[in-house]
Amino acid sequence: MNRHVNVSWMAALLLALPLLAACGGGKEAQPQPNQLVQVKLTGHQIEMPGSVAPGKTTFKLTNTDSKPHSFEIDGPAGENGLKDVLQPGQSTTLEVDLWPGTYRVYCPQDVGMTLALQVSETAHS
Repeated sequence: MNRHVNVSWMAALLLALPLLAACGGGKEAQPQPNQLVQVKLTGHQIEMPGSVAPGKTTFKLTNTDSKPHSFEIDGPAGENGLKDVLQPGQSTTLEVDLWPGTYRVYCPQDVGMTLALQVSETAHS
């Protein structure tokens, strides 16, 4: 009789294992989607939010001016920028992993096109 109890117990355990494994011990971290920041390079201005949250960020850049422009961002996460100049009417993206702090955003082709970008947990993009 003891052998019958052991076999029944083992059979029940084997049947339960797939269910227990499916429950999992913890959740895997889901990658966070990049926040999207729209940027217009127009006239002598960079039009974009003045503050954003930290993390992976995609800047969608559009040159709405009649002259070529570029885009650079320097700050706690280092120096990042476009490799090529954006011609009038062109658009592109730039991905940056932003750390908290203040960044200088500017167009190297136009000295007057500069602004400060604040990156913080309390920012609203």
